Amino acid sequence: MAESVDASVSNTDGAIRAGSTPAQGTELGILISRVLFFYYRIFAALTLAG
Repeated sequence: MAESVDASVSNTDGAIRAGSTPAQGTELGILISRVLFFYYRIFAALTLAG
């Protein structure tokens, strides 16, 4: 939010702002993937143990 306000105030090209969004989305995707993999490993371990 602050980036878009700063960019609009400084008349920065919109392409620069758009470039920051996929990076944030990629980091979120990696985090979600790691969490899901962690829970998958726990589930697999519990399934094999039982």
